[in-house]
Amino acid sequence: MKVWSNDAYESVEHRVMVNSEKERFSIPFFFNPAHDIEVKPLEELTNEHNPSKYRPYKWGKFLAVSYTHLRAHETSLH
Repeated sequence: MKVWSNDAYESVEHRVMVNSEKERFSIPFFFNPAHDIEVKPLEELTNEHNPSKYRPYKWGKFLAVSYTHLRAHETSLH
């Protein structure tokens, strides 16, 4: 959302606090676009006064690179 909104929206930090006196329900929501989707700031949110802050990238390539880095990091920990 940060890239699509050109920094207009940012994810909130996820914090969980235990409250043993009150029952709590959690409903996760995961969103992943198709692998061939190009992620870039929406044209409606960019102009000459607010230029694009991000280069376009393919979601699938981003995931592949992220997983490769994650696996390399996990391997170096063992």
